[in-house]
Amino acid sequence: MRARLALLVLILGVGFAFYWRSTEKQNPGHAGPGQEDASPESTIDSEEPFRDSPEMRVSLTNSSRNSFRFACSQPFEIYLEEASSPQQRMEPFPDEVTVEATTNPLGIQIGAETFPGKLIRLKTSASPDFWVNDHQYRGEIWFHRLDSGRLLAVNHVPLEEYLGSVVDSEMPATFPDNARKAQAIIARTYALYRRQETADEPYFDLYASTLSQQYLGFQYRTNGGRRLAGESKISRRLARETAGQVCLYEGKLFSTYYSAVCGGKTTEGSILFPDAVPLLQPVPCEYCAAAELYKWERRWSIRQASDYLSREFSRRGIRFGELTKCENVSPEPGPAARFRFEDGRISQTLTGQQIRNLFPDLPSPTFKLELTDEQLHFLGAGHGHGVGLCQWGARGMAIEEKTVEDILNHYYPGVTITPRQD
Repeated sequence: MRARLALLVLILGVGFAFYWRSTEKQNPGHAGPGQEDASPESTIDSEEPFRDSPEMRVSLTNSSRNSFRFACSQPFEIYLEEASSPQQRMEPFPDEVTVEATTNPLGIQIGAETFPGKLIRLKTSASPDFWVNDHQYRGEIWFHRLDSGRLLAVNHVPLEEYLGSVVDSEMPATFPDNARKAQAIIARTYALYRRQETADEPYFDLYASTLSQQYLGFQYRTNGGRRLAGESKISRRLARETAGQVCLYEGKLFSTYYSAVCGGKTTEGSILFPDAVPLLQPVPCEYCAAAELYKWERRWSIRQASDYLSREFSRRGIRFGELTKCENVSPEPGPAARFRFEDGRISQTLTGQQIRNLFPDLPSPTFKLELTDEQLHFLGAGHGHGVGLCQWGARGMAIEEKTVEDILNHYYPGVTITPRQD
């Protein structure tokens, strides 16, 4: 149902969300990619392609677009709809061209060429070669023309090639191998779970952003034009060394939620995610203390805080004035913790997650509040929703020479990890 709802909103060409999410998905504020310059040494090599790898369908933007920028350096073929033979062989587009929907005739235009129908599939023997906007991708690119006249760009890519990018996109290259192997396993599990859940959906399984998992592709360009690698020999090696390994709960795939920093204790999954399995229970984590956002503080003036609160309460039909009192109602902080706010006339309550959605730039929903004469003071912990694996915690465990299995069993107690497949 979530995927159908998100898809409907995409077709309408407006924003959307998964569950409650404000800025992160299911996978969350991630630890962040490495920043390796793209080069032949860091990207293209002579590795054998992954075999028998399921195909993933990855939406390259968070919503449909009026147009996309496209480029490639080698000839490629265009297939219409589900045709088994190419419609046309195209010459390279070394300079960017625009891909957009056309109305007369109804179709999709790439550069000066127009193709009829609602789907064109781009294939090349020179993969990775296709650039869409500022990212270059392995595999195929499918452009879907929606009834709204807008487009979706979807990367069809083998799972293990997708993971080679996700590992580097989600976790810095400086993190130890065992942490990044654990990342590969849970990213693979999450991708296959989403593929299973979206089997009946016509367009895609995952987003390329943290609405699903961060997927930067083969390489990408910054706003300043600098090219950075989206994957590396090491990330591809880690995907290979964990090939076929997934996490199971009661013999089934599950949504292996994870976030950047838990701040000392992970969060119970069912508080935030309706599909969270029982093993997503809170566990202590002393391993992420080196993270910058292990503990954090934010301050808002009384006037600013009152403005945010009054906007929220006005949506409830309640007029709220200047904040005069704030109380931490719950004994422990977290997304379900309750806070009471007063303006000298009325009293209203909000949860940690509601407050995080309300106030800009709060790293997590885990915090305590203090009210002074001049400010509302947040004393928080962690970055992201805090459910499941803590990426900085996995780093800390790997530094202490914990195994991949140790890491996964700590954050998903009772999990079954399938054997590696050669």
